[in-house]
Amino acid sequence: MARRRTAAKKTSSGARKAAAKKTGGARKSSAKKTTARKSTASRKTSSARKSSAKRATAKRATAKKSGAKRATAKRATAKKSAAKRSTARRKAAAARAPRRLELGSLRDVLMDQLAVLRDAERQLVQALPKVAAAATHPRLREAIEHHHEETRRQAQRLDTIFSRVGGRAPSRSDDVMAALVADAERFVEARGDDASRDAALIGAAQRVEHHEIAAYGTARTLADELGLDEVRDLLNETLDEESNADTLLTQIATGGFFRTGVNEAAADS
Repeated sequence: MARRRTAAKKTSSGARKAAAKKTGGARKSSAKKTTARKSTASRKTSSARKSSAKRATAKRATAKKSGAKRATAKRATAKKSAAKRSTARRKAAAARAPRRLELGSLRDVLMDQLAVLRDAERQLVQALPKVAAAATHPRLREAIEHHHEETRRQAQRLDTIFSRVGGRAPSRSDDVMAALVADAERFVEARGDDASRDAALIGAAQRVEHHEIAAYGTARTLADELGLDEVRDLLNETLDEESNADTLLTQIATGGFFRTGVNEAAADS
């Protein structure tokens, strides 16, 4: 009986050992599998991270290259635009800058004087109607309107003179006349006493006449020196008209054969 119990105990103990051994083996196997899975997952994660890092690096490099290309293209475009603007400014400045005048003979001087006079008459044809409209003294307005018609004929006379001299007429601007016209327009727009404004308009008109008398006198002398008798006579005709216009303005301003002059009326107001 005791032997049976002993044998049973041994059997039970062996079974437990075997079961324990089997369980331990299973646990070791499971642990190994778990470790293997973790190792595989770790390798996959590491590989994925490396791959992601590579893609990110490549993406950054591509973006950097693309940004560099865009920046280079932008700088090139800006440089071209700046160059175009600079060229345009130089061309505009060259167009505005007056060409150097070449005077090889007295004829060249005459042609230049005539070109300046033509521009002066053009400016006056446009300005005189405004001056006449601003004048309140009847005789002053009449005198300016009459001289406006004379100025039209004088401009046409200059075309005839150019045809007699021959050659291509230069393009010139009379900056002095432009300044005188601008001065007269200040009085045209002025407010206040009518007689005082008329006196100022006469002063501005006479400055214009004196400028034209000097210019036409120079041109007439040059034409005479060059033996251009017909041109001299035409210029002399205009010069007489300018002198008469100046004399009439003086008479209107001081009274002359009129009972009351503009200046006297302005002084009494």
